[in-house]
Amino acid sequence: MMFFNPYSPRRYLASSLAQGILAVSGRAKSVCTAAAITLLGLTFLACWQVVCANYAGLDAGSVLNAQMNTLNAQRQYGFIYQPIGVNDLSGAEAPPMYQFRFDGQLREKSALDRAYRNALAVFKQENYPEVIKQCSDILARQKTYASAYLLRGAAYFYQRNFQQAREDASQFINLAANRKNTLDKAFTLRAASQWLLGQYQEAISDATQAIAYNPKSARAYAIRSAAYLANKEQSKAWHDVSQALALDKNSLEGLFSRAMIYLSRAQFSDSMKDINVVLSQRPSCALCYTIRGFDALALGDKARAEEDARKTLSFGVEFPITYSLLGHIANQNHQTADAKQYFERAVALYRASADVARAERLEAFIEDMTPPVAE
Repeated sequence: MMFFNPYSPRRYLASSLAQGILAVSGRAKSVCTAAAITLLGLTFLACWQVVCANYAGLDAGSVLNAQMNTLNAQRQYGFIYQPIGVNDLSGAEAPPMYQFRFDGQLREKSALDRAYRNALAVFKQENYPEVIKQCSDILARQKTYASAYLLRGAAYFYQRNFQQAREDASQFINLAANRKNTLDKAFTLRAASQWLLGQYQEAISDATQAIAYNPKSARAYAIRSAAYLANKEQSKAWHDVSQALALDKNSLEGLFSRAMIYLSRAQFSDSMKDINVVLSQRPSCALCYTIRGFDALALGDKARAEEDARKTLSFGVEFPITYSLLGHIANQNHQTADAKQYFERAVALYRASADVARAERLEAFIEDMTPPVAE
């Protein structure tokens, strides 16, 4: 077991470069601002092993798992990724596939369209349980009202019911095969759901379909990047992140993704720069503060690292990597008892999310942990 030496951070980082590649796994939880389905995550290959090979249990996968496993309210989380927005769902109440011959059918269509518009307005208010109820009522009246599946799928996604979100996206795709201008949104939603369910190859396939329908979809590129990273295909992931930012240089999804890749390459200043831009636009992104905290710690700013870790906790969410960060800060400050308490809390959270491998690695680190010795 190698130990982190607080007196020689640069030597410690250098010794970490030979460590292997760690990938991000996937269930993610996410919250976006009005009208957006959050998503994407990313694998940071050599990432955390480059950043902290001796930070047992603290690897790239931890960062993304943190997004996915916390049980707190999504609105508190404030994640950045927005693969589908409200504007993508607006106007979908009158699909050209519907052919009505009788006045009664026309009246029914009009009533369903009004119900859909009302559900869309509720979606904008982020009242997702009510959206699900209203869309289900629409589908009870007409099972082929495709747009209700897409809207309900988006609401399920916000509610962290990724399997149902995937199923509703599939229903829309099956019913609306001729709606070329909307299919990319459905494939994007299904790709996001696949990724969050750990179906990385399927996510890549769906994101590729979304890009085929809309080659200018920065969102689809960002999602496919996450899936590639989860599949340990870093070069493809970097290509897609670059493509997303080429399409939209202000894309928060792209900036966040690039920050994570910079982190994986031990380019801490570049990573912090991108994260700061994201936080300037989305200050409610709780996990972003922890990521910036790791950048700060690697750059030798322990005070900033601790401030950012505690900022994450102020949102009322608990990520295991946040406690791991606090543990390593305490260990550097020779506060061994406090460090062990933080690490033990991280272990409990890893186990609660069924991330046994990281829990066991961190437990081994705690067991072998000794007070640091000055050089």
